[in-house]
Amino acid sequence: MKKCSNLEHQESNAILYCYECKIFMCNRCEKSHSDLFKNAHQNKILKDLNPDEIFLGICPEENHSLELIYFCRNHNKLCCDRCITKLKYKNNGQHKDCDVCSIEDIEKEKKSKLKESIKCLEELSHTFKQSIEDLKKIFEKINENKEKLKTTIQTVFTKLRSEINNREDKLLFEVDSKFEELFFKEDIIKQGDKLPNKIANSLKKGKLIEEHWNENKLNSLINDCLNIENNIDNINKINESIKKNNSNNIDLKFYPDENGINQLIENIKNFGNIEDKCYNKFESNIEFEQDLVKIWLNNKNYFSELLFRKSRDGSTPKDFHDKCDNKGQTITLYQNQKGNIFGGYTSIPWTSDGKWHNDKDCFLFTLTNIYNIEPTKFQCKNIGDELYHQPNHGPVFGWGPDIALYEDFIKQDCCTDFPQIFEDVLKKGKSIFTGDINNKNLYFKLKEMEILKVIK
Repeated sequence: MKKCSNLEHQESNAILYCYECKIFMCNRCEKSHSDLFKNAHQNKILKDLNPDEIFLGICPEENHSLELIYFCRNHNKLCCDRCITKLKYKNNGQHKDCDVCSIEDIEKEKKSKLKESIKCLEELSHTFKQSIEDLKKIFEKINENKEKLKTTIQTVFTKLRSEINNREDKLLFEVDSKFEELFFKEDIIKQGDKLPNKIANSLKKGKLIEEHWNENKLNSLINDCLNIENNIDNINKINESIKKNNSNNIDLKFYPDENGINQLIENIKNFGNIEDKCYNKFESNIEFEQDLVKIWLNNKNYFSELLFRKSRDGSTPKDFHDKCDNKGQTITLYQNQKGNIFGGYTSIPWTSDGKWHNDKDCFLFTLTNIYNIEPTKFQCKNIGDELYHQPNHGPVFGWGPDIALYEDFIKQDCCTDFPQIFEDVLKKGKSIFTGDINNKNLYFKLKEMEILKVIK
């Protein structure tokens, strides 16, 4: 807390600052100062202002003590005569090689920028509160997930309590540590809670500066503009962190070896593992068994981004290729008008080169079927021509074709044939992707299609 500038009151905390006199005042000095100048001087109430941010109009560099009358474009900073001197000595000449102009030269520029800053603050004031509320809901959900995970761990360890107390405590601590340190930073919410007031104060200050632009010293006005710009930069950085955390989902699981508990008692010190995966959340229009698809991906890969959605992005091959070409590994999900859900995985990126491509890791799958056929995976029988990268087609799997989308995905029927180069490895799918068991040349009406980016 700043102390009063009056030597007789130097033990008292300051409550006001006068820009003209450049002094801090306690409550005893306030009245005499007002009587002396009759409110002609501009005072700042310290409770609404950080004393360390009070602009004195004097260069803060050591041994300069000169008025700030220049502006450095390279560093976006006010400077004085010593800052721009050609003689570089100690703190002198720091901006001698920079693009420097007088503060009068940038008055219009900063005043115009102030209008943009005010508009930006107004927009932030409308959207920021909702972003914080959404983030809080996600944090509550993550905490709920954490507690469920801890309960699962505790249930397993009741069978081994006498031998594994120490190991249990260690794993529980690991769960808390991963949530609190690795996955989610709660201080983002704490920072965010303060930002609406900061936005409102900056907005109020910006409008006040604009309204009284010609009534104050120019270097003070520009400094205030710089402070507002810095505030916006800070707000945007925190807002980006909020958006990033809003789009994150946590998948943390505990995998005990239930069949080997008796054996694990002998190796209790190394029992139990916490597996962590963090991936971007997406709201799918197709409800599918994500965990099952992850198992088919050997649990080494996970979905990170929704690249394409027919109902959102369009129904033509061009719409598909614009969104999905050269995006790496993908999962393609189909839902037909009958409610069947099926799809395919490719480990190589889609392109528009008009060629057939080999992909030994490519596979097809069926998840939901109106004939209650169990979910199953169709693996490549032999390597060769698994994928067709045709610019005038959508995704094409197999030369049968096993699954193919042509031209307009809505107006034209899409094709699924009985697998020719893909084999039903689990022997549960009866070699059918979807639809009519008795129709081997099956065409289906596409209701929805989504393509998800997959990363390791």
